[in-house]
Amino acid sequence: MYCYADIKGFQFRVEPGGRIKVPTLNHEVGSKFEIADVKAYFDDNNALFGSDCSAYKAKATVLEHGKADKIIVFHKKRRKGFKRLRGHRQGYTLIQIDEITTAQEG
Repeated sequence: MYCYADIKGFQFRVEPGGRIKVPTLNHEVGSKFEIADVKAYFDDNNALFGSDCSAYKAKATVLEHGKADKIIVFHKKRRKGFKRLRGHRQGYTLIQIDEITTAQEG
């Protein structure tokens, strides 16, 4: 069983026991939270999309916060002597998916 959930504007494949890096969330390390915006749900014999899977929720735990590898941003205009070198490290939150439940299960 797995589902596709929307987390901070990005869609991720979410399955129990899986770990994913998502954009930085405002949750403390070790805290648990629910992902309520499920876009699609897949089971052995079911496939639900859109409003049909609105009853499903994923429960997750925050494992750590960090920064990804540096991305180099280099600008140059030829024959002008113009060069700019900038770097950027995007923040992330590593979460672990505990379970996927329905509204009936609680």
